[in-house]
Amino acid sequence: MNPRRWLLSGMLALAPLCGVVAQINPVFNPGYSYRQVFDNVCDEPDRLCHAHKMVSWTDSQFAEFAYRGFNESNFVVEFMNWRMIFPLNYDSLRPEKYPLIMMLHGAGESGRIWTGRYEYAPDDVRFDNNGHNILHGGQEHRDAVNRQPTASNAFPGIVMWPQASYNGAWDDGWDNGNQNSPSEMATRIL
Repeated sequence: MNPRRWLLSGMLALAPLCGVVAQINPVFNPGYSYRQVFDNVCDEPDRLCHAHKMVSWTDSQFAEFAYRGFNESNFVVEFMNWRMIFPLNYDSLRPEKYPLIMMLHGAGESGRIWTGRYEYAPDDVRFDNNGHNILHGGQEHRDAVNRQPTASNAFPGIVMWPQASYNGAWDDGWDNGNQNSPSEMATRIL
């Protein structure tokens, strides 16, 4: 048999396995942020900790969430933290859907690196902080969701702030028609 045929036959036989290897098992954790930090920052075995506060105003109404993607060996291969705030008198059993705003932060609110400005190390409490991403717009949206829905400056919906790890990686969101990794994770969360 021709060597090219052997190679082609082998590639075709292994092709279905590539999909299995590349599969990611998504897990969503409410009430926590996932932080890949050293034990002195977060000693939880699954690295589900709480966000480090990085705003000067009260952010206690912002719920914490973590998306983690596990590979077949049960290792975290991707993750994204996000904060979310719910409207006044929120009812999860309400039959009508709530409107949602997804706020995408800039480079300075990333969880790890803003190239040339800062680079947090895994022993820094700000690493994967999930607190800085609500810096811009957080206070204003918090106030809007807390107003009576009939007020003209109220927002009776949900506001969500996903956090990219590097350089506010939303700006190059498309690569030849494909979403980049932070955009894909934010879409999964949504």
